[in-house]
Amino acid sequence: MPESKLSLFLAGDAMITEPWSQIEEPDFLKLVAEMRAADATIVNLETLIHEFKGYAQADNGGTYVASPPAVAVDLKWAGIDMLSCANNHAFDYGSTGILETIENAEAAGLIVAGIGANLQAARQAAFLGCPGGTVAMVSMAATFIPYGRASQSRSGMRGRPGLNPLALTKRGLTTITPAMARRLDRLRFGRKSDRKLPRSALTSFLGATLLIEEKARIGGGRGIDPADLDGNTAAIDNAVAAADLTIVSLHAHQQGGWLRRFAHRVVALGADVVFIHGPHEVRGIEMHAGKPIFYSMGDFVYEPHRVARFPTEMYDKHGLGPEATVKELWPIWENAIGLNSKRKTFESFSAVLDFNGSRLERIRLLPLDLQFGAPAEMRGRPRLADATLGRRIVEEVAALSRKRGTVVRYDAARNEGLVELPRP
Repeated sequence: MPESKLSLFLAGDAMITEPWSQIEEPDFLKLVAEMRAADATIVNLETLIHEFKGYAQADNGGTYVASPPAVAVDLKWAGIDMLSCANNHAFDYGSTGILETIENAEAAGLIVAGIGANLQAARQAAFLGCPGGTVAMVSMAATFIPYGRASQSRSGMRGRPGLNPLALTKRGLTTITPAMARRLDRLRFGRKSDRKLPRSALTSFLGATLLIEEKARIGGGRGIDPADLDGNTAAIDNAVAAADLTIVSLHAHQQGGWLRRFAHRVVALGADVVFIHGPHEVRGIEMHAGKPIFYSMGDFVYEPHRVARFPTEMYDKHGLGPEATVKELWPIWENAIGLNSKRKTFESFSAVLDFNGSRLERIRLLPLDLQFGAPAEMRGRPRLADATLGRRIVEEVAALSRKRGTVVRYDAARNEGLVELPRP
């Protein structure tokens, strides 16, 4: 019996703030056709879809984001099925902004992952049924406002709406294996330990804090909060057991050894794709145990300059008084944030992955042009790049991926990249 075919379309940070179904530009519509053609189309939604029913928080994820409900309708129109929503902007408008986004997205027929009415809802996998099988996604963020994390509901006490966290620690913890931890218990208690250890836990010995994981190493660098690590790996386990394909989505501005170790760990758990976003520029691709790890595709849509309203904190931050307007704020903000003046912010790629059953058969990279030098009403909106820009983007991704042991070729006939897959 032949295996079922299934295609995924993945794209990076979508800071979309204006509807786009009225756009008739050919290269934009060709991109929409690619999104619609896939069985499952997934983006990282780096905005909130709301009507300002909540309150702007005293701090934010870099700016305050807002998109009208019509944006959710147009994302669905473009063929998008699932939204990864755990990121540093998720709590810009507090719990109400979270709940409004879920309500507006689901009303448009979109499936939301990574935020929820409590931690249980934010952390659980989202599922999409396709003709070729079921796709699951667990969405989490390592970069977020600390008070934006969802909290767990308990008996008689509701949890707090928020995002699914994968918090990083700055402590340089020494890591020991479970077997080593049991031996330390014997030294401390004079008997063999029979305690059941979770996948990741903290213990102590002679005043030192130790992290228990699968491999031992001396401390240094960043680590992952053990409770968040354990909760998210459990969610991934459940997703792998219930779905045909599992995607792990992670928003991480700061990358390093901790991220690579985590990506390898979730691949070992059975994840089929690791989809990392947040740096606002392209990073390399790694093939690990036959599974792709995308360290950043860059931006998919970048329109923060078109947000219509801001709270007083944004004006105060830039020295503007109570009578200042958005028109006065934006030039100052754009100069301060820096991303708007970088061409790299507006050059990115999306990926189309073709599966035959659980076997990955092809990865195509579609270079994207977010129109760096265009007028404000067009700047930040994606379209397929022309051949000159397309080659440059793919060659940059290829150079970055080569450092991770992955070969990416540029296909001039199709103006796209092809990832060389390991032989079975």
